[in-house]
Amino acid sequence: MPDTPASPLATYIAFLERGELGYQFSPSANAAVFYPRVIAPRTGADDLEWRVSKGLGTVYATTVVHQQKGDPTTSR
Repeated sequence: MPDTPASPLATYIAFLERGELGYQFSPSANAAVFYPRVIAPRTGADDLEWRVSKGLGTVYATTVVHQQKGDPTTSR
C-alpha cells in the first residue's frame, strides 16, 4: 500500500523528530485540534490540516510522570 497516508500519531511524531511542534487545524471549526485525530472533534469534518507552531506561546505548567518501580498490581 504505497499510497496509504501515515496515521495522525505517526505524522505528529515525525514533526517532533524534526524538532518541530506540529498540530492540526480545522478550517470548518476555525480552531486548533490536539491530540492528533482523523476527524475534527466539534464538526466531524475530515478537513484537518497540519501546521507548525511558531513557538510564540507561553508555557504555564509542566508535568513529569515517573514510572512506578515493582509490580503495579500490588499495593505499597
